Amino acid sequence: MLKRWVIEDFKSFCGKTVFDFSPITVLSGANSSGKSTLIQALLLIKQTIQHGSPQRSIALNGPILRLGRFDDIHNVESQSSHFGFGGTLTNGSDFSEFSIASNRTSQVSPQRPDMPEEISLYSTFHVNSEPSTDEISRLYPELRSCDFSFSSEDEVFEHDSEDDEFSFHTISTVRRLKLYVSSKGVNDKLSNIGYINIHTPFENSLKYDVIDIDEETASSIESYPKSELLGCGVRQFFPGQLAFSYDRSAWKAGR
Repeated sequence: MLKRWVIEDFKSFCGKTVFDFSPITVLSGANSSGKSTLIQALLLIKQTIQHGSPQRSIALNGPILRLGRFDDIHNVESQSSHFGFGGTLTNGSDFSEFSIASNRTSQVSPQRPDMPEEISLYSTFHVNSEPSTDEISRLYPELRSCDFSFSSEDEVFEHDSEDDEFSFHTISTVRRLKLYVSSKGVNDKLSNIGYINIHTPFENSLKYDVIDIDEETASSIESYPKSELLGCGVRQFFPGQLAFSYDRSAWKAGR
C-alpha cells in the first residue's frame, strides 16, 4: 500500500508537500488546488516505468501524460533548480532491488530480504542551468539525487538441543542508499584507478556519488582488499549497481 507521497516544486506545489494515505483516501478541494497535479505525479511514475526508456530518468511525455518540458512543470515561484517526488510503500510490496558489481570480473551481492516491510524512495530531477541547454535536455530532465531505503523483519527459528526448546527471534534489516549526481566526470574517476576495460553498464555506475550507505552493504565492499566505492548507476530513477575498485591480486592471494 502507498503510505506516503511527497511532491517538491512540481507544477502548483512550491517546496515539499507531504501526503499521508490511508486504505481509503478521498481527495477534495477547490478548483486549481492541486488534486489533478497529485494524480499526475503518480501517473508520471507509471508512465516512466511502463513506457519510458531505461536510459531516461523520467518520461514527461507519453501515452498517459503529455506534460511538455521541464519549464512547464517546475514551479514558477520556486527558487530551486529541480523538482522531486517519492513515497513509501508498506506491507511487503516488492519495489526494487540493487546489487553490487566491481570494476573487475567478480561480483558480490548482499543478502536481501525477499519481502521488505517498508520501502521508501525519493528522487529529484534537474536540467543543465546553462543558457545553452538544448531542447532535448529540457524534454528529458536528468536524475539529480536519489534516496532509497527498505526495511524488513525476518523470523529466525532456533532449536536448543540441550533443553529441547524451540524459539523464534525477529531480525530487523535496514538498507539505505543515497545518491547525488557526481561533480567529477567519468574520466576523472577512471584516472585514479588505472586502465580498465570500459563498457556502458560500468560507465553508468560512475555517474552518481554515494553519499550515504548502510553498514551491511558497506561491509560487503570493505571485505575486498584496498576497496574504494566509486559510485552507483541508475535505471531511470532507481538505484542500480554499486561500482567499486579493489586490489584483485591481493584478493586472489587471500582466497
